Amino acid sequence: MALKYQTVFFDFDGVLNYDFFYASLKRDYPLVYNFIEECIFGHGPGVADKWMRGQLTSERINWLINENTGLDYQRLCDYLVQSIKQMKLEVRLLDLAGDLQKRGTSVALVTNNMDIFNEVTIPHHNLDKIFPVIINSCDHGFLKHEEGGRLFDIALQKLKQDSFKKALLIDDSAKVRQVFEDKGGATFAYTVYENFEPWARENLCY
Repeated sequence: MALKYQTVFFDFDGVLNYDFFYASLKRDYPLVYNFIEECIFGHGPGVADKWMRGQLTSERINWLINENTGLDYQRLCDYLVQSIKQMKLEVRLLDLAGDLQKRGTSVALVTNNMDIFNEVTIPHHNLDKIFPVIINSCDHGFLKHEEGGRLFDIALQKLKQDSFKKALLIDDSAKVRQVFEDKGGATFAYTVYENFEPWARENLCY
């Protein structure tokens, strides 16, 4: 049976993972957590986007939080790393990525993410043992929907594929999915695994 998709791209946040940075601060230091939610990840100054473009480092982010909340810098570093190590990833999607590769489909992880993703998330969760290609926005200076979706071009080239015609993106972002579709690829609007599984069984021979 011919493969419907030769290449499958997975998103990370909102697909493989739903947990948040600094999660334990919500219980231990709620005012600090509120500051992070509003001023780092909120829609105001775009700090998170700069972090994901590699324009800010995790070290600078933790100093920024320290300067505005007074919480000890090293403690903030510890909370950040701890939150990443405690993330619960969607194992069923990780298993799917492995199964697809066994059947000859190329897979990649393409994510808008930070330096800490390379330093902690990938090694701690063994993502490099699952995905032969991982593209992180902070290594390239732009996000997935920017520059015409060039992060996907980079991933496709690394997978030694030459077309998006038989490529699928599993992503929760409408903006990113539109860019991918403009390249000629197919997308799945991911919300939760239970909604994805019936479609996957029919379209990915799962």
